[in-house]
Amino acid sequence: MATLRTPLLRLSLPRGPAAAPRIFHRLNSSDTPPTPPPTTPQPRTLEGFLGGDSSALSRTRIQRATAAAETPEFPSFTGSDSFLGSGTGIEDNLHHLNVYATKHNTHITFTKPNKDVILTLSCGNVGFKKANRGTFEAAYQLASVMFSRMEERGLRPKHLEVVYRDFGPGRDAFTKVLLGKEGKSIRESVVRVTDASRLKFGGTRSRAIRRL
Repeated sequence: MATLRTPLLRLSLPRGPAAAPRIFHRLNSSDTPPTPPPTTPQPRTLEGFLGGDSSALSRTRIQRATAAAETPEFPSFTGSDSFLGSGTGIEDNLHHLNVYATKHNTHITFTKPNKDVILTLSCGNVGFKKANRGTFEAAYQLASVMFSRMEERGLRPKHLEVVYRDFGPGRDAFTKVLLGKEGKSIRESVVRVTDASRLKFGGTRSRAIRRL
């Protein structure tokens, strides 16, 4: 039986330098692009960063930002406009009235702006002893005596800060006296009220709550 054989087709590629396509050619002097002249960088202004030196939109943005800073919603507390800043001198002449109200006693201390003590009293100084020092009545009388002694000595500061600490009965008692007729002269000098109560974050384990 005869076997038919199909001849294979052979592709012959041209060889040599003439076969490769010519890609590069020699550049003439007329084909060279001209060199651009050197440019000097120009300084950019604030308006230039916002969108062009001559852009009306940039000037509008700057005007809006300036107007927003001068509106009552966004007051500018700089220099002499600061309420408690160094411009007016209020912070330098700000006296302090510290109220330390624990569940066992109440201490009221009047200090200078540099924290030097001028007058200090506690419930024991007004005649209360032992457990009676931690009552609301004792703190009420203490605040009344404190304000009366300040009036007698002429201790009426122009700017006063009331500093509360802890949450004993004397805290509410002092507030009631301050808002009453006894504290009318002192209340007019109060410009700031601060809560300086200590807050515990972690630390040692607290004592067990007493249950009766």
